[in-house]
Amino acid sequence: TEIYTLSLHDALPICKGDHYLGRFDYNISAKDRVYTSFMQTYVSGPQPYARTAFEYLYPEGDSFGGITEDHTFSSNMLNEAKFGFSRTGAFVPGVQPEIPAISLADGVQGFGISGSIPFGFFQMNYEWKDILTRYQGKHNLKMGVEFRRGHDDYQTVSRPSYLFQNILDFATDQPEREGMRVDVNTGMPKNLVYEERTFETAAFIQDDYKVKPNLTLNLGLRWEDYTHPTEKLNQFANFVPGNGSGYNEQVTNGSMQLSPAPWKSKNLNFAPRLGYSWNPRPRLVLRGGFGITYDRVPNGDWEGLATNPPKSAVTAYAGALYDTSILYQLGGTGTNYGFAPNPAFAQGLDSHNGIKGARVGVTAAMPDLSTPYVENWFQGVQFELNRDWMVEADYLGNVAHHLIWIRNINRFDSNWT
Repeated sequence: TEIYTLSLHDALPICKGDHYLGRFDYNISAKDRVYTSFMQTYVSGPQPYARTAFEYLYPEGDSFGGITEDHTFSSNMLNEAKFGFSRTGAFVPGVQPEIPAISLADGVQGFGISGSIPFGFFQMNYEWKDILTRYQGKHNLKMGVEFRRGHDDYQTVSRPSYLFQNILDFATDQPEREGMRVDVNTGMPKNLVYEERTFETAAFIQDDYKVKPNLTLNLGLRWEDYTHPTEKLNQFANFVPGNGSGYNEQVTNGSMQLSPAPWKSKNLNFAPRLGYSWNPRPRLVLRGGFGITYDRVPNGDWEGLATNPPKSAVTAYAGALYDTSILYQLGGTGTNYGFAPNPAFAQGLDSHNGIKGARVGVTAAMPDLSTPYVENWFQGVQFELNRDWMVEADYLGNVAHHLIWIRNINRFDSNWT
């Protein structure tokens, strides 16, 4: 008996897009010049699906713009002010959202688009910097400041998803599990929405000092301030260890708590930069340097703080494994694409702000998180043997400190085999 067939179909059309680029320069006066640039890209890419009824397009747009103003104070002093922004975003409507996401554990292709579609995201970054350059005798001085602001907004709907063990269970409407993003206190579908913000500041001073005709020093100091991220809707929640005589007890007794400041900002991030170039005698040149560079904590490592309970929408499950009933249904028109809420999802939160009767995976950050940085050093030697031959030897080294890493704190040492 034939239960299902697999058919091949023509590939979707290739991606289509538009790209616009513009530039404008204007000399305001003999001492002032302004130049701007702008770029816009729009691409609509196909998302192929084995079941062609659920193929959809993924439209995405990117914008970049900047404006620079140069002002000449004198023959030996120049100021450059810059402002720039970048934006990327998409709204993906999908197709047939009234059909739930259906997957089968026996390897047969399921039905429906992801339960998180339709969704949209928008990321905006703004940057402003000002750099002053001055030539003074043996000194080439530069100093400047920089401000960076980041916006990361995301929104997705809540539609049910169902898991079947095999195609026969699907044919008889017997799902093993139902999942939906909900407010666990009420059981009502709840869209996942967050609006994350970052703000960073930097300043620097640099001097290229020609001490002698055969000796030049490069001296600099940079300061970075990476403040902790924030979430506009106050949904950041962090794990707070509980009481206990040891680490395992503290984790067991811990809880999720709202945390507008997930870690303490550290702003004493001073990074010296030193270098030299020395020609002690003819045909011999020595070069060396040392520097420290600070870096930000990547968004991908902490943005999950906005999806933790107790305030954010979380995914709840129903089924025999959870001792709750499944509401298997198709959608339609109206609120939440016609999907009715499952009363079994109104499980509520326990004293740890976890979902009652379920295990919840969360993202947490250490409250004493330090800013990562790297030390770099270099030493090089060049010697001219004759006009046709030269030998060079270089040594480079670096060491990193406070690098960010992610680990599962539920794991423990074991000698199991």
